[in-house]
Amino acid sequence: MSTLKYSSIENLSFLSVTGVDSKKFLQGQSSCQFNDFELGQCKLGSFSDAKGRVFSNFKAIAIENGFLLQMSADIIENCLTTLKKYAAFFKVALKDERETYQSIALSGDFSNIDAIADFADKQIVQTDSVLWVFHSASFVELWVKDNDPLLDELKSESIEVKEMHLNHSIEQGIAWVTHENLGEFVAQMLNLELIGAIDFKKGCYTGQEIIARLHYKGVSKKRVQRVEVDHKLIAGEAVFNQSSKVIGRVVNSSSTQALISANINESYFLKDKLESSLKLLDLPYQI
Repeated sequence: MSTLKYSSIENLSFLSVTGVDSKKFLQGQSSCQFNDFELGQCKLGSFSDAKGRVFSNFKAIAIENGFLLQMSADIIENCLTTLKKYAAFFKVALKDERETYQSIALSGDFSNIDAIADFADKQIVQTDSVLWVFHSASFVELWVKDNDPLLDELKSESIEVKEMHLNHSIEQGIAWVTHENLGEFVAQMLNLELIGAIDFKKGCYTGQEIIARLHYKGVSKKRVQRVEVDHKLIAGEAVFNQSSKVIGRVVNSSSTQALISANINESYFLKDKLESSLKLLDLPYQI
């Protein structure tokens, strides 16, 4: 009996940016460094408006002739509409890939599963229709194109675990901007620089002035915190202090844990549970 586990990644999907100017275009719009982006690399980054408010964060992989970006599925249409305002000046094509790519996460012992690519020291293994995004030797994402039968093959050999990938993101402190949180946060409020999604040495990009000023001359009063919950919270839901003052918002939640962006050094409460504060859980990085 296989001990391999899988989880469909339904909250995230994809858009592509391709063309001769794709690197140049994304360099001027995103918080991460695209100029040194090589084929098969993976980076975290974000897009912000002129006020420094994040309208999308993403995981990007360099592919042939461009990039594939993973982000919350419910913001892809808005993200495309916003980026197209700038793309008109570049030789690029932006495409909604929600119907083209599917993704799952796998966890467990891969050694006896012939269909799984060999884990190497690099993070990405790429074939014609599959991108293997290795987080570790026992946890991998598959970004699969055009309904490749590999997905069904792997699912048939695995046990489905609900929320496995969502919980993995929360445990890693990777917060995903959703439709409910569009324009709510400056990048530091999502800990984006702490997960390597901001390059403060790169040149100008939309929102860069606000993000850089906060980094060099200020301190973000709000940070992403990981908390224990007993039911799935709604993205955008208010978080309170004990005096019933709103001090933050829910970013992402599973049925057992959540990421909130809230004032630091406070106790956190939900509106209907002011008698009991939310229990703080560890993050893999220092706030």
